[in-house]
Amino acid sequence: MKTSGSRSTGKYSSTIRISPIIYLMTSIGVSLQISGSNWDIVWHGVGNVETFFTPPHSVIYSGVALAIGSVIGGIIQAAFTIRQQKKDVTWFVLFPSSLPLSLKLATIGCILQLTAGPFDFLWHTQFGFDGLLSPPHSVLAVGMLTTALGALIGIYSHCSNHSSRKINNTSSPSLFSKLSLLVGFAVFLMVAVGMILMFTLPFSKGQYFDFNPYPLAALVAASVSIPFILGNCLFVAARISYLSTNNRIPFILTSIIAVIMTIQSTTTITSNSYFAWLFPFYLLNIIPAMVADILIFRSSKKKKASSKIDNTIDNRAKKWYLIASVIISVFYITLFFPWTIDVFGGYFEPPNTLRTEQFFVQLLIPIILPFVVPVSIVSSLLGGLVAQLLINSRKSIV
Repeated sequence: MKTSGSRSTGKYSSTIRISPIIYLMTSIGVSLQISGSNWDIVWHGVGNVETFFTPPHSVIYSGVALAIGSVIGGIIQAAFTIRQQKKDVTWFVLFPSSLPLSLKLATIGCILQLTAGPFDFLWHTQFGFDGLLSPPHSVLAVGMLTTALGALIGIYSHCSNHSSRKINNTSSPSLFSKLSLLVGFAVFLMVAVGMILMFTLPFSKGQYFDFNPYPLAALVAASVSIPFILGNCLFVAARISYLSTNNRIPFILTSIIAVIMTIQSTTTITSNSYFAWLFPFYLLNIIPAMVADILIFRSSKKKKASSKIDNTIDNRAKKWYLIASVIISVFYITLFFPWTIDVFGGYFEPPNTLRTEQFFVQLLIPIILPFVVPVSIVSSLLGGLVAQLLINSRKSIV
């Protein structure tokens, strides 16, 4: 009986298909949260009075509401599907375990986000203004990351299922599915990098508590972790797009970086008169992504032109995925400017009169080029290799 029950649960889980718009709206909700979080840091920086009811907090919790509402919609859809498949009382017992992994992750993330709101209100009430790395902010960040991961898995599953159904057809996933995949990857990367910055930026001294990290450890952690995450996720994105004809999204890396740049520029560059004039220079971050995509595109054309596709050609393609992810990851400092420079500021403690971009220029020759760039190359390469190992191990298990 136990074995039969397990099979039944697996059957319902595998047949549940959540609408992709649920996952897209969840990703958009998380993007509002990361946008509001960036704006909140700027809000602190220009000396605005800190209370719970601020415009950045309104954006953050509007995103929380959108994400939670979308996930609730997904749960309701899953409940109707399971109820139709199992027309007796046992459907309710099987319901939690029958939910897709993507929806389970998104639900857990939303529960954490939901608890972070009252927790943050109580924290402000008891301890006044807080820093970036406060307990309620940490709960919110973990919830955002889990929700973004669930949404990304759900979007990819939809694209993958579409491709498997069209395996003998020349048609490909819809434009909506492809755009959703781009947004899902970009939002997850933004949240993952944002979480690293939360633990490494020197902005965590509140009215009563000082959660600022040890400066040297924070600098090393950011220099290693951010390129690793970028290399890992961008390798997966490139492989997903270029490995399958049906799933192919031209210039996928450029598109993902463009979404990240849109979020980053609107919330931290153009929204702040201090950095607004740097916007044309910030747009140059798209160039490494375009170069990376062109290299992959040229290698994929050579693969297609070959009459015999063997392991040598596949390994050559993987090499270009790695190179492409490294090219983009090396520029993480300018892509996530000014926060990455502020991490350096925690260690070097520049005078307040020195502008952030001037500090960046001072660091470029003696610190960034000879030390940080080589570390980022190695770290992003390791990130890509880890992604490749995980993909290969998953294939072998399947």
